[in-house]
Amino acid sequence: MLRARLSGDRLLPFHTGRRAQYIGNGIVLARVWPRNYIYLDAADTSLTPSILRRGAWERRIMLIIMLSLKRGGTMIDIGANCGYHALAAMRRVGKRSGTVIAFEPQSALCTLIQRSIEANDFLPGMKVMRLAIGAREETGSLGKMAHLKGSASFCFGEDVPDREHVPVVPLPVALEAAAKALGRPVIPDVIKIDVEGFEMDVWEGMREWTRMRERLTIVIEFSPFSYRNAGRDPLAFLHELRAFGFSLHALERLWLRRLDDAACARIAAGDRQVDLVLRKLPRR
Repeated sequence: MLRARLSGDRLLPFHTGRRAQYIGNGIVLARVWPRNYIYLDAADTSLTPSILRRGAWERRIMLIIMLSLKRGGTMIDIGANCGYHALAAMRRVGKRSGTVIAFEPQSALCTLIQRSIEANDFLPGMKVMRLAIGAREETGSLGKMAHLKGSASFCFGEDVPDREHVPVVPLPVALEAAAKALGRPVIPDVIKIDVEGFEMDVWEGMREWTRMRERLTIVIEFSPFSYRNAGRDPLAFLHELRAFGFSLHALERLWLRRLDDAACARIAAGDRQVDLVLRKLPRR
């Protein structure tokens, strides 16, 4: 039996082999793991083809997020893109008791995420908010690539002409806004940060807030080349994360590798983006 119509679209049944369908206006509706519907930009040449081919996106990151969450937990997705990880997390924490907030600065992607939330009946526990998370409250100029929808960044130079002006706020301010919208406190168990080289700014706005959290997992894309290009020190960034009580782990193919001083220096000196898992646990 087909699911009910939502926003005028007929949803794909899970019992058939069809994984996706073009529904017009440059939008694809797909079925993805774990049993979620998701709306995707048909013009995107990065996430959309991968999700349509595999039925999933960034499986290792998804697995870490799912293993770090429990029923009734709270996940914050900073730089949510099409919302894949946020939707998967909502399935994990449960729509009746869990909370997921997706922060995404691009208005077009926010619209897609909202439609996906409605298609999966994830209201009211899941919210999408058109905000960028940064070091201070301001209006930022977000550079956007024509066909790489997930590669928008504040770090792009003036040679990227397509731009969108978006509100930027520190994470504590954003969490207060989310709590007001939900009518209850929003206290994250897991935070995912993927902001195309803007990660140090996100950290700057939330680092003092992390002092109050005894238990927290952060999954973050670490971009040493972008930081050095902006005149910042990636190794000092890693040292500061440690100083705030986090253990650092590199996300390898099938496992987490804890980073010692030598590994931190090696990663910071490289040009390759690395997915890191930061864990803060109560002291015994």
